[in-house]
Amino acid sequence: MDDLRIELNRQAGTSLVEQIVEAIGTSISEGRLYSGARLPSWRDLSAQLGVARGTVKSAYERLIDEQLVVARGAAGTFVADRLPVSHPADTSDLRGPLPEFYQHPFGDPAMVFQVGIPAQDVFPYKVWSRIASGAAREAAMASVSYPDPRGEPGLRAEIAAYLSLSRRHQLLEWAARRGGWIIEDDYLSELQLAGRAAPALASQDKYGRVIHIGTFSKTISPGLRLGFIVVPPALANRVGDVAAALAPAASIASQRALGESMRKGHYLRHLRRMKRTYTARRSSLQRALNASATDEAMAGLALLLRLPDGTDDKAIALEALEFGLAPAPLSTWYADPARTRSGLLLGITNIPEQGLDACCNRLKQLAGIAVGQE
Repeated sequence: MDDLRIELNRQAGTSLVEQIVEAIGTSISEGRLYSGARLPSWRDLSAQLGVARGTVKSAYERLIDEQLVVARGAAGTFVADRLPVSHPADTSDLRGPLPEFYQHPFGDPAMVFQVGIPAQDVFPYKVWSRIASGAAREAAMASVSYPDPRGEPGLRAEIAAYLSLSRRHQLLEWAARRGGWIIEDDYLSELQLAGRAAPALASQDKYGRVIHIGTFSKTISPGLRLGFIVVPPALANRVGDVAAALAPAASIASQRALGESMRKGHYLRHLRRMKRTYTARRSSLQRALNASATDEAMAGLALLLRLPDGTDDKAIALEALEFGLAPAPLSTWYADPARTRSGLLLGITNIPEQGLDACCNRLKQLAGIAVGQE
């Protein structure tokens, strides 16, 4: 077949199957092979190319999977009558709708002033590695079955025990009277630095009206991909069914490791150490920036550097990225443009002990007249 041009390069980094698939696919897309054209048999094409019949067979099967050709039994293999429609990829906005200053590449190390990432140098890696290794061995030796979408029983028990202290009743009584639901999503309560954190409502919800949502991304690591939801018993089955339909369960080994860490007290000790570290780092940042120009935010885990209204805090945040600094502009958090205020949210969790003054001076320089020079 003159319209079928296949040149194989045995020194290339791609397999012979892939080269055959690409050559035939190109001939079809460029119109050299028209719809309904018959391809050579496996034996004929393998003889022409000097390859095994199985190689051609595998290539044809790939082309069939891609709907470029069809097999018609003893009649042979033909170019499909209706070729799949290919639309040119729109690469104008591959990164999605997030502003550029929130598009720090996933998986990269945390940047100075970045909010929402726990301190990388405080986590007890040795203890966690030992517990995680044991949990992985247990999971490997356990019976093979689909994981419970509601989570491992051991971890669920530890979370329930962790939420067992509370003294607030008025809101619960209101929900009971009105038949309302309380969605409790206080993911920073465990790391409250400004005063004592309020206890969880869910721990004393005798009316069954609180749905408590939590995550370990802010206390351990976003890479763990573990969160939880505590619901009243009457909703447990329904929520479990929804969880099973939405996504696969998290790693059993990770769940067991976290449950063991909580049971042995490692998690609470880690939280106490983080709070001491964060308190010291917040004080250091306040001194470096001049405390009178800042307010505490996000339960004390960030400082808000106030800027005059109308200051383009988004432009400052973008420019700061070029210097390895990742402040979050305050203006993006306002839904009503008429009430927008300017400022920079500065995460305290991953600020450097050495070089903090230089980072703050650079930030002041970028803010320019808005902050002024000390």
